[in-house]
Amino acid sequence: MPRRFDEPSYRRLFAVVEAKGGSTPADQTDAFEQLILYSKNMYAVQHNRRLLWGITACGAVVKACLFGPNFMLASTEMDLGSEEGRSELVRLIVYWSFCELDKLGYDPSVRFNREHGCMEIDVAPPGNGDGTGKQTFYSCEVITVAERVFGRHTRCFIAHRDPASAIERVKVAKSGIIIKDAWPEAAEHAKDDDRDEARYLRKIHEELPGDRYDGMYPEFLEGGRVHLGNEDTTQQFVGDSVWRQLNEHAEREGEQMALRVHKRIAMKGIGKPLKTISSCLELIIVVADVMSCHSGIVEHCNILHRDISTANILARDTADGIGGMLIDFDMAVDVDRKGNAVRTERTGTYPFMSVGNLEGSLHNRTALDDWESLLYILCWLGTYGWNTATSRTDIDDLEINDWSEGTPTKIARKKRQHLDTEEAFAIISRQFNSDIPDIEPLQRLVKILRKILINEHKDNDLKGALEKDLGDNVNLNDDMFLMPNPEPKVVIDPFKNRAEKWKEISQSLLGVLNMATKSAKRILSERRSNQLQKTI
Repeated sequence: MPRRFDEPSYRRLFAVVEAKGGSTPADQTDAFEQLILYSKNMYAVQHNRRLLWGITACGAVVKACLFGPNFMLASTEMDLGSEEGRSELVRLIVYWSFCELDKLGYDPSVRFNREHGCMEIDVAPPGNGDGTGKQTFYSCEVITVAERVFGRHTRCFIAHRDPASAIERVKVAKSGIIIKDAWPEAAEHAKDDDRDEARYLRKIHEELPGDRYDGMYPEFLEGGRVHLGNEDTTQQFVGDSVWRQLNEHAEREGEQMALRVHKRIAMKGIGKPLKTISSCLELIIVVADVMSCHSGIVEHCNILHRDISTANILARDTADGIGGMLIDFDMAVDVDRKGNAVRTERTGTYPFMSVGNLEGSLHNRTALDDWESLLYILCWLGTYGWNTATSRTDIDDLEINDWSEGTPTKIARKKRQHLDTEEAFAIISRQFNSDIPDIEPLQRLVKILRKILINEHKDNDLKGALEKDLGDNVNLNDDMFLMPNPEPKVVIDPFKNRAEKWKEISQSLLGVLNMATKSAKRILSERRSNQLQKTI
């Protein structure tokens, strides 16, 4: 069920305070941890919150905290036992009392309309550098909430162009409009932003041919970067001086402080989560639509999605039953762009991430990375299920648990081992949940997809999943360990080598998936006919 805006708790809080009796380092750490938990709950129900304030009070020591999409700042200590400390706290409270809403962390472009009892959400047309010419949409329902303290803080609203429709809860199909609000990593200037969902959706709509892919992806309406006087970015909120300090600290830790930019787009086309499907046959049909759309976008638009996951695959109603929809192009890149693997943000969810992504490999990502993710998704859903009816309780000893436990490097190593041979992969497919309807066709499908992706190649350097060490290239003699300059060993990575053949392999994978879909549709059609005959 969609969440309502009038849910209780945390909704009216401006800031949270965590107080401890002691002032030891352990007390302060515990206070910060509690503050993070409270902040998570506030983000989830305050849909117009961009950033959050908080206070820790440990004994007589007070600190003010600011949470952003990818940072947490804490002030110097304010000692309430001293006049200076008390004055600093009073100045902070006075500042909060008189400053603008956006400085308090609120988003003035998302407002509650008391007259109509719904939210007003402003969306600016693309290309307007100052955010003018905005369109106002109305919503009473949010279907995706920002449930994490750090990250993109993605929120999605079911929207309407007039308040009456929003209030009356007009059927989604009649509206068909989704507003997505998020804080993705981005370039400082829009013209340099090579990972912009609005730009990619516009390009897809303009360049994807005919009506073959209608409904399989969101249709862009309007939107782009959010302006609140200036472009709304993490750097703009904290100021240049603090931003420099954050970057310097990240560099000392060997990391990079990525700029996040507030973006909002209105799209047409609404799907349903995977939990609404009823069998593996429907699942096969849904993912076939998604990968058909994915392949069309790669071929005609030169855009690679890079984030195939259960959250980004939706089901949709079609004239002949069920179909699929691919959403969320926040992580997309141009296929031909060199260095498209070099990102500060890992793309995907660990169980579904490709080996290259998990290992942070520098070779370019291709469509095969997304196909690899699809294979993991099918295995995951075939094992764990996708809703209450298909879930299982005996999960402790499942081999696939290794895909979500440990470091990214460890997970990648396990995936290499499981994919390398037919026998190793059978350990995964044999543990599919036999109680899920039509599980056998899914088991056969994943085996075929793995075979095409991993093993069905003439060149031995393309086969398998484990790296191949060709040895040290030294002669077997008494002095073999004393050679001063042995030749470097050669390591063959099949994943890297297969990337050069991504077009041919992708076509084969799509061909198999389309064949499986035809069979699934035929079986479902026969079942509907038989059911209809029984009712006559």
